[in-house]
Amino acid sequence: MQPFLLFCEEQDCQLQMCAQCSLQHHQGHNLVDIENKASVIKQDLKGMKRDTKEIERIWNLHDGWLKKTTKDINDANEREMKKIEEMRRQLNIMVNEMNRLAVYSYLTRYTYENTGSGRIFTEPLSEKS
Repeated sequence: MQPFLLFCEEQDCQLQMCAQCSLQHHQGHNLVDIENKASVIKQDLKGMKRDTKEIERIWNLHDGWLKKTTKDINDANEREMKKIEEMRRQLNIMVNEMNRLAVYSYLTRYTYENTGSGRIFTEPLSEKS
């Protein structure tokens, strides 16, 4: 058996081979020296490794930014929800106070009008006259 000295770069082949096989089965194919092909592959792998490290760096940068942004959004949402809850609580207090005053006003007017005690909380005089 002869050593593999050549590499067939044809799309369907992509094989390493000896000189004898190249003459028998790969005539007209693009054949290159196996050492040159190995060197090209090693350079490609080094480039891929550099690219992978750069992709990881960018990924980590964006991942950190995404986590910080998500936290900032969640914190802002929590602050706004607390504000809304406080506003709702204050609105409920005001509505309850208005209801209490309306009931008090109605009861007071009813009592004064029906007992003849005066015209406090009654309709304006121009309408009653």
